[in-house]
Amino acid sequence: TVLDSGSGNGVYVPSFVAERDQISVGDDLEADGASVPVVGIYQNLYDEPVREFWCSYSALFNNETNANTPPADIVIATDETTFYALATAHDNRPNSQGGFGAFDETSVRMWEVPVDPDSVTRTSAAANVASQDTAFREARSISGDPTRPGDFREDSFQSEELGKLLDRSQRLENGLHGPVIPTAVAGTILAMLLVMAAGSYWADRRLREVRLLSSRGVGPGALAVKAALELLIPAALGTVAGYYLARGLIALAGPADDLDPDALRSAILTTIAGFVIGLVLLSAVAGIRSRNFTEKPIGAKRSWLGLVPYELILLGLAGYLWWQLQSQEAVLFDGTVAQVNGLLVSFPLLFLAGAAVLVVRLIMLVLPALRRRAQGWSPAAFVAVNQLTANRVVSASLLAALCLPIAVLTYSATLTASSQRTVDSKALTAVGAKRAVTSFGDLEATPALDAAGTLVARYQDAFVDGAEATALGVDPDDFASEAYWEDSFAGQDLETMLARLADRDGDRIPVIAAGGIPLGPITLDLGGNSLALTLQAEVVAVADVLPGRRTAEPLILLDDRMVGAEVPQSANLRYEIWTNGDPEAAAAAIREQDARLFRVFTTTEVFELANFLGVSWTFGYLQALAAFVGVIAIGGLLLYLETRQRKRTASYAMARRMGLSRWTHFRSLLAELGSVLVVAGIVGVGLAASAGAMAYRRLDVDPIREPSPLLAIPWITLAAIALAAIVVAFLTAVYAQRRSDRANPAEVLRLGG
Repeated sequence: TVLDSGSGNGVYVPSFVAERDQISVGDDLEADGASVPVVGIYQNLYDEPVREFWCSYSALFNNETNANTPPADIVIATDETTFYALATAHDNRPNSQGGFGAFDETSVRMWEVPVDPDSVTRTSAAANVASQDTAFREARSISGDPTRPGDFREDSFQSEELGKLLDRSQRLENGLHGPVIPTAVAGTILAMLLVMAAGSYWADRRLREVRLLSSRGVGPGALAVKAALELLIPAALGTVAGYYLARGLIALAGPADDLDPDALRSAILTTIAGFVIGLVLLSAVAGIRSRNFTEKPIGAKRSWLGLVPYELILLGLAGYLWWQLQSQEAVLFDGTVAQVNGLLVSFPLLFLAGAAVLVVRLIMLVLPALRRRAQGWSPAAFVAVNQLTANRVVSASLLAALCLPIAVLTYSATLTASSQRTVDSKALTAVGAKRAVTSFGDLEATPALDAAGTLVARYQDAFVDGAEATALGVDPDDFASEAYWEDSFAGQDLETMLARLADRDGDRIPVIAAGGIPLGPITLDLGGNSLALTLQAEVVAVADVLPGRRTAEPLILLDDRMVGAEVPQSANLRYEIWTNGDPEAAAAAIREQDARLFRVFTTTEVFELANFLGVSWTFGYLQALAAFVGVIAIGGLLLYLETRQRKRTASYAMARRMGLSRWTHFRSLLAELGSVLVVAGIVGVGLAASAGAMAYRRLDVDPIREPSPLLAIPWITLAAIALAAIVVAFLTAVYAQRRSDRANPAEVLRLGG
């Protein structure tokens, strides 16, 4: 941020230097005998958030490697002439020794290659890196420039950041292959099942025509070809619409707003393959169903194969994958990039599918008893139960189809919310609050500082009974108002534990400990040499996790007012202001005490969040699959209504003759469809809760940092499922009622015969 500026070439100096040396715009700055004009003053870079331009140069002014050494002041030259005048000034002085500031030793000249982050893809980034490599080799082959001091061609290097980003993106892609492939396969299978259902629906709608053609000698193969030809154009239009819908969803929801050229080619080929396979399956099912209509004897018994619980195979496979997962890490790391183990996705898909079918099979066993009990119920309830029990196979298939998307969506939403909550909790625990504003020099509690946050003295080199630890000196009166806390961190709340810091027992200072230190007396050393300040302390409360723990060593909380004596430099003391509000107020409080701001430590700096995108993308993709399956299930619900519409209309016409009103019939439809959706929701959420309870503790993106994985209940997702169920039940009931009202009973009975 430029605070003041003038015209012409010269240098910009930071506000700290300008205030310290009383420099204004228009003054001359002298360095090693060179005098250059000051043409601007800018805000200290370490006093404000790092901007995009400076993100690659933050090491120049943050100096994170040494907490007690202030970062160097950066003087910015506006042109090359000024830069070289300063860079060579020391060597041009008489009796100069060494090359301080010499261009051929400590100065670096850089060429920036702009990359548009909004349009860059992996392919374009790889081409950019290749072009940089070529330009770098050609630049090094050019002969030296005699007008410049020294020939630095042999010491030249090029930035590897774009190459590293390209490598990381490849790692992210590789990490997504494992969990995404089974998810994509599952989605494809479910989509093909809907296509097969469409083939069955074609045969039902063409029943009279199929019987007529079969009586004239037309076989199932020819009927399958007929179905394929009739449905070719609708299938092609649906495929094209699906392709562009997918492109639109990618642009809308990401993770990128466009496809890489390589991915675009793969998407087109996959779309064509899906169209061909879908058309083959559709026609095959239509042919098989046509054969059953004409060749299967009426009244033939069902095969015993239909009674075999094949879903136990899915549950067995799920159990095997879960057993395999116990000996593996659920979250793998390729370098620093987190990747979800594919077993964590494959296991729940098999478990939820198998368990849903098994539960539905058990529910179907009680339907006959339910039908007998419904005889004394209201007309609407009686009609609804009779419709559900009239064809238990169809009802069971619909219920299972609705259970699965609800279960998958709830499971994936639970793990997504839990992993996000865990990452946020780990980051907040490390920082201590949403922000920690750190400073060089001593700070004291003042009204301005208390209003900005809570003051924390971090003794980075402390020892408990000789073992390394970190100690935090806090103000028990206001520490809890800013410090991050979860009830699961300890058996009692933070306020109760902080209140015990005032209960001093004799010469021992009461402290709170985390990290394995038990209750009882301890020796606390602040500093690690013979000058260390030794305190006799008593651990009065312990917690599994305490805010501000940034290392694996134990953490001690104590009332900083009880430290008393001068703390040695070896304690590596740094003052921080923890705040959940605007960090500028804390920075102003630091400057008010003539202390120097070091940095603003935020939760986003704890993790390289891009390294964990693979985790959120994986379960986000699983949620997308669940939504897709939900659409398929709604399509199945419509097919359920259509396949039974003829019988429903006939029975409705007869019931109307017996006094059944439209409103009663509509309520029966609501009861029929609503009960299916309610049972599907209860079963799906219950199964998802079981799978989530088994899996969420394994999803630890950083086992080193506290706390351990936390469970988050996706209330928004559950509310959305409930709302969607209500809307779908109402709209489908309205649709079925309108179809029944508009149908001609005589025509329906004629076609049914």
